[in-house]
Amino acid sequence: MEFDLRVRGIVIYSAPVGEYDKRIVFLSQERGRMTIFANGARRQGSRIAACTRSFCMGTFTVREGRSSYYLISADIEETFPALADDMTRMCYASYVCELMLYYSREELPAAEELNLLYVTFRNLAAGDPDYRKIRSFFEMRLLAVEGEGADERHFSTREDVTELLRLIKIMPLKKLYSLNAPEETLLEMSDASLRYIRTHVDKELRSLLILDTLY
Repeated sequence: MEFDLRVRGIVIYSAPVGEYDKRIVFLSQERGRMTIFANGARRQGSRIAACTRSFCMGTFTVREGRSSYYLISADIEETFPALADDMTRMCYASYVCELMLYYSREELPAAEELNLLYVTFRNLAAGDPDYRKIRSFFEMRLLAVEGEGADERHFSTREDVTELLRLIKIMPLKKLYSLNAPEETLLEMSDASLRYIRTHVDKELRSLLILDTLY
């Protein structure tokens, strides 16, 4: 039996299907990671085309079938145009989406993950972002949300780094990226978080390969 439901979240992946359709992965507050088919989204003049782009945030009305969801309509809240219009911002936004795609789960509410993604997008889109800092803070906070890396000394034995890691785990999200530390501490923590991701994520992150060319 099919029925409609409304879910709030962010598009973290979008790809064409066939000649006119799209398949998106939607990180939702209510149901975690959702795969949604948007029939006709690539047709000229489609009313759902805009909401199927990566980084789009809003409330989606979807129809649940036996094994898939189908997009009916969407109320868009934010599209983060700065992320799509600048290559560096887009690369970092794509990386955090790909990492979220790896760690998120279907049918598990993801309010904290969604809020983390939103705050990260806001900081990537604003002013002159410190990309390395945003990347590493996102990595470490996501690991904490997902229950990994409980012991800061697993990443580093340096007291300044372990204290920064502790703060990243407990800081209110809206203040997360306002945390500051000496450059040496930030670099050590950034290297530590990236080593962890490279070691423990058991798939190739294509966006990370692109980021490697930016460093």
